[in-house]
Amino acid sequence: MKTYETNQEALSDTLEEIMYHGTDVGPKGLKTKELTEPLVFRIRNIRKRLTASKHLRINPLYPYIEGMWILLGEDSPDRLINYSKFPMQFVNSKYNRLDGAYGPRIRAACPVERSEFGGDPAIDQLDLIYNRLKEDRNTRRAVITISSPLYDWNSSSLDIPCTQAFQFLIRNGGLDMITTMRSQDIVKGLPNDLAEFQWIQEIVSGWLNVAPGTYTHFVGSAHIYETDFKLAYEYMKNESNFTFLYCNREPLDCRVNKLFFNHILSLLGVAETKLQLDPNNFFSMLKKFDVVKWPEFYQRLFRVIAANSYYKKGYLNDAKRLVEDAVTYLEYFFNERWSQ
Repeated sequence: MKTYETNQEALSDTLEEIMYHGTDVGPKGLKTKELTEPLVFRIRNIRKRLTASKHLRINPLYPYIEGMWILLGEDSPDRLINYSKFPMQFVNSKYNRLDGAYGPRIRAACPVERSEFGGDPAIDQLDLIYNRLKEDRNTRRAVITISSPLYDWNSSSLDIPCTQAFQFLIRNGGLDMITTMRSQDIVKGLPNDLAEFQWIQEIVSGWLNVAPGTYTHFVGSAHIYETDFKLAYEYMKNESNFTFLYCNREPLDCRVNKLFFNHILSLLGVAETKLQLDPNNFFSMLKKFDVVKWPEFYQRLFRVIAANSYYKKGYLNDAKRLVEDAVTYLEYFFNERWSQ
């Protein structure tokens, strides 16, 4: 198993491995290069999770929006499509939902019937793993299951989750996380998935008042579609990786206790929705939500979401003002991008 310091290193190495050594396969008639063996690697520093690229058109804010969408238990595409049109191809138009949305499966998993052992028919798996780790810091049972035979293994679903499970272990004083995936698009999926899963890992470590540990990623089929070969080659040959912006920046700690996190998450969800309609809501919500009392990471995430909304409405100067005193990776990225 390879070990990397950052997600950027893992992305660069994996792209090269697939493009130069991958085999040609064609599931669903789509030409693809795929690793001949499962992809397994470990990330040491999960806070350095930003992946930036001139060629792959990565929006580094998207993992936090999708992470928030997951943590809020949502399945409507409405929050996501303001940042990426990619999910629209998987939307169940009859119900305006993503059938494979992780949020409901994690925050309100519903067994077909109660087991003979009892239990709640709607299970918040995040609460479940938190309580298991709190009661027994050596447990091996802190597992979140996303894959569902009932929902996924049929011909009607347009959206079958690639991610199968998360496991959390407290080892060596930190919270380690292991992600198991059946399949992953390395160009469009890997940068987003690593960042949002590691954010969830750090959130849970805050609930448990432990340090974030290592992150391990396992993928059965790591692949790149033919339509993205050109992007992958451009990245490998010409990418500057934006490292000059980030290499000397220490990421902010986003850990906070569980009660306060749920409070912030709820307000961030409301704020993001209102900011999409009118970015000028930023100033009223800044005071109403008492944002100044939030940990700095979440204050600045709130500002970046607002700045992004200003930018999309055409108010470039207002967007730049909100990120010009850049501290976080996100602020540096957008400040640099909007100044060009």
